[in-house]
Amino acid sequence: MSREAAVAGTLPPDADAILTAAEVAAWLKITPRQVQRVGIPCVRLGLRTPRYLGRDVLAWLETQRRAPLPPRRRRQSRDPLGTPPAEGPSLADVGAMG
Repeated sequence: MSREAAVAGTLPPDADAILTAAEVAAWLKITPRQVQRVGIPCVRLGLRTPRYLGRDVLAWLETQRRAPLPPRRRRQSRDPLGTPPAEGPSLADVGAMG
């Protein structure tokens, strides 16, 4: 894959790619500062020269994956007038009938 594709954020880079924070940020659609803050493993080539290996970024992404949350149950709306519930058997009564 070309370096331009990694920077454009369209495809993940090769596992052997060495990326700057700006390139990782473009790929993940976050800011370079966030790349440094979220804890993606890097190789420090100097005091201000972190470089990110494509395989390390991919491995870090896998550790961040979470199972989808179950759908939220909707709360029953409260009646602003305070009218009593409808007459009839309750759910407990219906279960005992069957």
